[in-house]
Amino acid sequence: MGIWIRSQDKKKLVNCEWFMSDKWGGDKFTITGDCGVPYDTGESVLLGIYSSEAEAMQVLDMIQRHIGEVEYGRYHGNVIDPVFQMPQAGFNQQPEKFIPGCGADLNHCELLDGTKAGVCEDYFECKAAWDRGCR
Repeated sequence: MGIWIRSQDKKKLVNCEWFMSDKWGGDKFTITGDCGVPYDTGESVLLGIYSSEAEAMQVLDMIQRHIGEVEYGRYHGNVIDPVFQMPQAGFNQQPEKFIPGCGADLNHCELLDGTKAGVCEDYFECKAAWDRGCR
């Protein structure tokens, strides 16, 4: 199967089968993946570098969540962007990005049907509002 990943530096768009985090350079943590051709050398591809193990683990959690969202969308006939963009280091110091059913107050945002979003409770409502810049 695999998942499409855009690297943190945006220079690679690869389909990866597995991922891992490892300590690198003393105080940094990397996320690498086995992404096959054209990198079929038996080595993994560097996808991102993070400032802590907790941050790297959060990115792996985000990848896992994205895989589930893509599969859920396929099963229910909803189109979800299959590419996961590796976040920049320090992303977890910013406000939490979209989480399905996050409970955010989106009353100032309009849904695709023109109605107000209200409180974010439904994945597809929240995702549509988030994609249009509502926070």
